[in-house]
Amino acid sequence: METEKIIHQVLERGNIKEAEDVPGELKRLFAIALEISSEQHIWIQAAFRRHVGNLVFKTISLPQEATVRI
Repeated sequence: METEKIIHQVLERGNIKEAEDVPGELKRLFAIALEISSEQHIWIQAAFRRHVGNLVFKTISLPQEATVRI
């Protein structure tokens, strides 16, 4: 699939998930925030913070049933 067509479909639909003929691996790599679980957001934030200062913020919407585990 040519790049121009993918870009057009993503802009039209708002995400790559619904673009036609895009391999599943690419769709997984370019998932939008709403397609990622709360746990995945936390893991991403943890990995990111190891390489930057403490002044980095990220909003993570957790489900109501979420608990604190240490």
